[in-house]
Amino acid sequence: MIRMRFVTMFSLFVVFLASYAAYEHRAPAFTGATDPAHVSAAKAMLKTLPTPARMTLDPYGTGCNITGLYCFTSSSVEPEAASAATTAALVAHGGRVRSHVCGGRDLVEHACQVIVDYHGSRIDVMAGPNLLRPGNARTHLLLSLSGADQRQPASASAPYGSWKSVDPLPAGWTTGVTCTKPAATGCLVFDQQVLASPVIAVTAAEACSTVRRVMEGRYNLAVNADRPATATHAGGCNLFGHRYRTVGGTDGELLYVSVVTKNASHVVMRVRLDATS
Repeated sequence: MIRMRFVTMFSLFVVFLASYAAYEHRAPAFTGATDPAHVSAAKAMLKTLPTPARMTLDPYGTGCNITGLYCFTSSSVEPEAASAATTAALVAHGGRVRSHVCGGRDLVEHACQVIVDYHGSRIDVMAGPNLLRPGNARTHLLLSLSGADQRQPASASAPYGSWKSVDPLPAGWTTGVTCTKPAATGCLVFDQQVLASPVIAVTAAEACSTVRRVMEGRYNLAVNADRPATATHAGGCNLFGHRYRTVGGTDGELLYVSVVTKNASHVVMRVRLDATS
């Protein structure tokens, strides 16, 4: 499954979820009621909660990269503040805090987990820093509910139509793209090798800035790195991003872009867009 694949590969939350488990092993277990009546009541309450101040709802969950009912991201709110504000809102709606841990031996520094008892239902509030994806939001906030169906069954990604219909880059930058994995109803992988790239009349810095702006607004970046020139390799940058294509789904999309300096005022590009199944 693509979601589990990327949790394994890139998610910072994997690091501290293991610590959460160790913490709960020492604390009294609270699993929460999972019958339909409790789950429905808790889900209805969660729907009434406003989006936390200075945070943005990520309906695809890409920014959290782990399954939950609601995923929020922010570039200005620290994890502790995000966790505290959301916990206060849950308490105001009748919740009771069962456990609360931030940082220290059990968690990544600044990461927090709060377990809230809402009339017998267990709600997990998890907030953590984004240390591994420069350029994306600095904080992730995830709300989960025991017993709730929090994601769709695993599903294959639908093929793309034409490259023009999905091309995220400026016009004229990807005239060398071809379909390298055709499907009956479209294409699963588009690719442009460096040798097939048009020569683009911008500097490497300009091209990298444009690609970053495009990808940071749409993808969860796993790689976002400048590449200095050496005696054997031209300078440029490498970016690799992932997103889910349906709300709550397990279908995924990968975009890899490598900008390569041609000369002081021109670049060429390697581009690969993959509808991962």
